[in-house]
Amino acid sequence: MRVHEEQQPNVEIPLDNKGHLVEQILEQIQEDEGKKKIEIDWEYDSHVKDAVSKELSHLRMLIQNVTKTTSPLGKLMNYLHEDIDSMYSELEMWTSTRKQLYSEIKKKKKLNDESMKPMYENLGHLSEDMKKLQQEILSVQSTIIRNDLRIKELLSK
Repeated sequence: MRVHEEQQPNVEIPLDNKGHLVEQILEQIQEDEGKKKIEIDWEYDSHVKDAVSKELSHLRMLIQNVTKTTSPLGKLMNYLHEDIDSMYSELEMWTSTRKQLYSEIKKKKKLNDESMKPMYENLGHLSEDMKKLQQEILSVQSTIIRNDLRIKELLSK
């Protein structure tokens, strides 16, 4: 196996009138110059080279699939905060609507109870009158029964 090293061309830009971004780019290029690209020549038979090549292409395919899968997830994560904010505002809206409706229900129930109060009082009076009439009916029935007994007693004598 032989190893070949490739060097990247040196880029020189005059030092006058450089901005911060240009300085950062130049530093990155100088760091990359220190790193050299290594190319491997295979001295093995073509069968080994084909197997390694297939494995590398399979690995590339897997990496591409992972990238394809994670890229949309990354984009979703970027929009997740916006979605959470909108869901939270919707929750607050529904919570306030619920409180408002409960308040209205409570007011209407109170108003209904106040309007029904005279009817409940009337129902109470009618119940008392009905009890009095039932007592009177019982009293009259007992009087009738006593009178019937007395009549039978007088007739039997």
